[in-house]
Amino acid sequence: MTPAPGSSGSIPSKTFDRVAEGANPDAENEGAAATAEVALRVLAGAPEVQQEGGAGREPVNRDLSGVLFWAVTRGHAEDVRALLEGGADPNAVDEGGDTALQRATTLGYAAVVRALLEWGADPNAVDEGGDTALIVAALKGHASVARILLTAGANPNALRQNGDTALQRATTLGYAAVVRALLEWGANPQITDRYGRTVIQKVEGAKSKTLRQIHGLLLRADERNKERDVAELFATLMTGKGISMLH
Repeated sequence: MTPAPGSSGSIPSKTFDRVAEGANPDAENEGAAATAEVALRVLAGAPEVQQEGGAGREPVNRDLSGVLFWAVTRGHAEDVRALLEGGADPNAVDEGGDTALQRATTLGYAAVVRALLEWGADPNAVDEGGDTALIVAALKGHASVARILLTAGANPNALRQNGDTALQRATTLGYAAVVRALLEWGANPQITDRYGRTVIQKVEGAKSKTLRQIHGLLLRADERNKERDVAELFATLMTGKGISMLH
């Protein structure tokens, strides 16, 4: 999806003021005014800062990206959609290096995650720590959000800076539903961590019922992968190219 014609990543201060005062905007500014109305509603719950010189108080940030982060934080999917339509950047980054998608993922707001992705948020963008939104979902145990991200093209085998994958983190944290989603979307249980261990080896012999369940999921997925690899090899050998390679 693309923003409405004439929209941008900011709203003229005059438009903000006119809308806040209840005045009717000029016809050519109706789109900006509609976005300003949403922004003002979102900012009604945002922190405020003292103006320079102590004269009154106003919202911290009227830039659409700043407003977008407040709408995301509050879990208001419709406001998020309206701001994106008005020109907010779906890949905006906050002061800490997180994207709006990562914040929504951290908070488990599936509808907000879906809205951001529909408007072009990159499911594989990384924060300053090297984590994608999918890895964040794995760390938090948000299975429904993980499935939305995977459907949108998130890489199930992306690596953290320490070499762990989303599958490895979800496994060690005991999030079976996340593990199941990752395996269904191609997460590889044979990827090793920085110590050379696979995720299967990490939970082998675990006493926890949840970890034993996850171990079973991993073993079955690994077996399916091996069967698939054998079938693909056989199919290759049965082609003319494969047969010629044998001679």
